[in-house]
Amino acid sequence: MEKYLRVLQGSGLLEYDGNSGYLITGRGTEFLKLYEGYLERSTRLRDEVERNMKDRLRLENMCFNTKSETTQMGIGKEDLE
Repeated sequence: MEKYLRVLQGSGLLEYDGNSGYLITGRGTEFLKLYEGYLERSTRLRDEVERNMKDRLRLENMCFNTKSETTQMGIGKEDLE
């Protein structure tokens, strides 16, 4: 933990106050806000990629497989929606 606290202090995200411990700096607060936005966008993008992959599989199955072949592959209707 000390290693990470030194890294955070070195980057200006935390400062040490001898009495109350570690305090977040303005730069630390800005980092957290930026990181929160990054996580939200990353989650949305991941979800979109997953939807695209499902749609691609559905399209490929519609073009190249018969209904019975799709069922044999273990892909149900709910997986393709």
